[in-house]
Amino acid sequence: MRLSPPSSAAVVARVVARLREAGTLVDLAAGDGTLVAEVARARPDVALLGYERDPGLVAGARARGIARATFALFDLALDRPPPARGRVDVVVAPFVLGAQPEDGALFTHLRRLLREGGLLLAVESDDATARRVGEILVRRGFALEATEALDGGLVATLATPDPARAHTTTIRGWD
Repeated sequence: MRLSPPSSAAVVARVVARLREAGTLVDLAAGDGTLVAEVARARPDVALLGYERDPGLVAGARARGIARATFALFDLALDRPPPARGRVDVVVAPFVLGAQPEDGALFTHLRRLLREGGLLLAVESDDATARRVGEILVRRGFALEATEALDGGLVATLATPDPARAHTTTIRGWD
């Protein structure tokens, strides 16, 4: 079953509030580009990067013609994460992190991808998965900010890199 990407006003409001002037948003499961389009309307000054593993969805997202948005094929299980070390303001990860192994390199890479004070907004389909993701994030060098209920029974976990717990794991080829 494919879940719809979160397009809740609450998610967009959180993302928009955390983007710096001329900042950067990365959506790790952009789907048809709905969330990216909503953020683009609210913040015409930011760079928007949408990744998706389904070629049809990437084509649909590109067809929207969103200025400053780049959509690319990207499969978390196969591809190396995007290179933007320490420069990203917000990473949105809808229905992504709950399926990742705790010792997976993605968690380390996300920690290094975000700028200091950046926001990781993970959306999951239930409380138990959101709680598990939050626990993993804390163990992987993040500080939890909040867990919030969203429309449709979805749960958002908000976390930021914790400078007091810098994660120094080096992943060959991801630096």
